[in-house]
Amino acid sequence: MKKIAIFPNLGKAEVRQALPGLCNYIDRRGGQPLLPAECEAVAGCQQYCQRDEYFLLSAELGLTLGGDGTVINNARRLVAGGVPFCGVNYGRLGFLAEIEPQEIQTAVDRMLAGQYEVVERMMLAAAVERCGDTVFRETALNDVVISKGSTARLIRLDLFVDQAFTERYPCDGLVMATPVGSTAYSLSAGGPIVSNHLSLIIITPICPHTLHNRSLIISRDETATVEIDSGHDDIILSLDGQISQALRSGDRIVVRTADRPARFVRFADRKNYYETLRAKLWRYEGR
Repeated sequence: MKKIAIFPNLGKAEVRQALPGLCNYIDRRGGQPLLPAECEAVAGCQQYCQRDEYFLLSAELGLTLGGDGTVINNARRLVAGGVPFCGVNYGRLGFLAEIEPQEIQTAVDRMLAGQYEVVERMMLAAAVERCGDTVFRETALNDVVISKGSTARLIRLDLFVDQAFTERYPCDGLVMATPVGSTAYSLSAGGPIVSNHLSLIIITPICPHTLHNRSLIISRDETATVEIDSGHDDIILSLDGQISQALRSGDRIVVRTADRPARFVRFADRKNYYETLRAKLWRYEGR
């Protein structure tokens, strides 16, 4: 019996409506659905909810129900246990989702039968060093972003790659992205689209006050360190647009490849990366 952990975005009415039927279907097909405790509020789901916060340790597969934000949020939860997961798109873009809601029963059957492959996508590990102490650590699937806060004043960021001084950016911020995140904030900042089959780090300044604006791509084996030199402390570190940490002038932000990758379930008959890129981004643009 395969245990499938389900992570729904309960803020979406269509997800709450679909959740009991999905759990029942997995149960009938010989699997064991596992839900986080917050799903107890959804009628018909109580018997599948796990009050033990460590229920992920027993999960063999994962399903996320929501948009790309739901995939990103739960990638951090699932990566520690090495659990492969499949995203079901209940969002607008769904670039990181593998299937649409109408395909979910077929996908469950294939997952229970082992008819899938697992692809690994690198994540980033970020740490904030202040006065010799590490005051913050977290991982990101898409990107690590340093940006000015509400003030309109720019900040100065010194970039070092493996301790070698590389560039000084007078700018609004800096995006350090994975290939998965190359189609997110990094793209908006002028960064390149990079195949998520690669493993590297894309560094792109946000609105730099310079005569050049080029992204820098470094190896997954290199470490990017950013030192903040600013006349104010209205500076924010953001990971995947979901986790934030206040920064100060003088802080050092160290970004490297995380020890563990995210593991995505893929089905052999799905579109390849470039077909998905074209279809999703064009749909998002309303073409």
